[in-house]
Amino acid sequence: MLVVSGRLSSFRLIGDHGDRIEIRSALEQIAPFTWNTIVAAYDGSRAQSGLDLYLNGRPILTQGRNNPNTKLNGGIGVDDPVVLGRSLVDGAIADFRIVDRVVTEAETGLINDPLGHFLLREFEPYRTLATEQDKLNLEAKEIERHAATTPVMQERTDQKPFAHTLYRGAYDQPRERVEAATPSVLPPMAASLPRNRLGLAQWLFSEDQPLTARVAVNRMWQEIFGVGLVRTTEDFGSQGEPPSNPQLLDWLAVDFEQSGWDVKRFYRQLLTSAAYRQMAVTTLRKLAEDPENRLLSRGPRFRMDAEMLRDYVLASSGLLAPQIGGPSVKPYQPDGIWEAVAMLGSNTRFYKQDSGTGLYRRSLYSLWKRAAPPASMEILNAPTRESCTLRRERTDTPLQALVTMNDVQFVEAARTLAGAAIENGLTFAARVAYLSSRILMRPLTVDEQRIERKSYDGFVSYYDAHPDDARKFLDFGERKGDPGLPAAEYAALTMLANQMFNLDEALNQ
Repeated sequence: MLVVSGRLSSFRLIGDHGDRIEIRSALEQIAPFTWNTIVAAYDGSRAQSGLDLYLNGRPILTQGRNNPNTKLNGGIGVDDPVVLGRSLVDGAIADFRIVDRVVTEAETGLINDPLGHFLLREFEPYRTLATEQDKLNLEAKEIERHAATTPVMQERTDQKPFAHTLYRGAYDQPRERVEAATPSVLPPMAASLPRNRLGLAQWLFSEDQPLTARVAVNRMWQEIFGVGLVRTTEDFGSQGEPPSNPQLLDWLAVDFEQSGWDVKRFYRQLLTSAAYRQMAVTTLRKLAEDPENRLLSRGPRFRMDAEMLRDYVLASSGLLAPQIGGPSVKPYQPDGIWEAVAMLGSNTRFYKQDSGTGLYRRSLYSLWKRAAPPASMEILNAPTRESCTLRRERTDTPLQALVTMNDVQFVEAARTLAGAAIENGLTFAARVAYLSSRILMRPLTVDEQRIERKSYDGFVSYYDAHPDDARKFLDFGERKGDPGLPAAEYAALTMLANQMFNLDEALNQ
């Protein structure tokens, strides 16, 4: 094409419904009074991103091509004749060709070359491979069109990061400019540290930083003793509660830091201490001098957290899967919980329960949907994880008892433990002793044995008279009861194990 002016305006396709896709050249890229080869390519995707313009074998900078939402809905077939050069002024067209497939950027430079004619028209192996490549390119673009776009931010290199304090928090009323720094009441950040997240992490764990180790050991102490040395775990400032034993908190923090931040060592140190191993039995004097047990005049006594309680029951029964690591699992959960809150396009709209060992992994590995947390965990005061929670609530409600008595996970654990007790003991006394050793980690007293015997006889009598209830109870859950064991005795012993799991002594640590 001989071009007199340097303007190549656009390439557009118009559908029979009046809709169109179009790209426009962004710059004056054609030299006047020169012959040029212009290639307009369309990949058949009906998308604006499927249009390309090339000038003398090079892509032309265009506008509008990268909008993936602009689509051509109607067809582009017409009965009118092709008209060339209607808008061409002071120029000429020497050659016009239509290729029945997508022309690649590399091929645009061969349009006027004999080799290009041979490859595009005559050499069938090349044409076959090129057609296959076109199909793959279309598939890749379709995948890209449906893929999620992830914005990525990058720090500016021409200035330091800064922000403005806002008047009463109003975003449109900025006040003085501030740059990244640490609170002035704490040791300053070394000048050699970068003012970013890496520098902040290095400052938090520097030798001069007094707060990090203190906060860490206080949270671990809270996990073991029920309440931290600083009760307000989330607030070590002037508005929080002072530590009940400042010297002990200081010593633990220094010891934890000097041990190389060894978490396992710290927990072992607490669990083997005399403070933790003492009995929870109290006296009038202890109640008078230490009513809230802040001075640890007696052993702590509080219900275990939801995850810990589930893991304890599974471990006592022998069901807990020992595997460490791996993908998340989906244990037992009532039907319809995810579906009730999920959006139509959500990839977690439907809950498909796992089977086998996936039902018995540690609670740490349970897949958690924040909008629909596991019902049994939430009932036992586990937070939804929609926000950071440093101190959990601890309540005692009838609904919690219904979970620990009737939830499939707890019933299945009790049944598994009862089956093991039958296999390990020939007499009732031996079987009950096995249950108490696994659940309570102590033998039963004479009075307790008498109560268990009375309960057991009542359960056996009931299940002898109602064999269908016994079988239904023993088949509850994925892991069925052993059909070779006497159903009435098996179900009765399962009920005893379930009772022991629901004792305060088992639920509290």
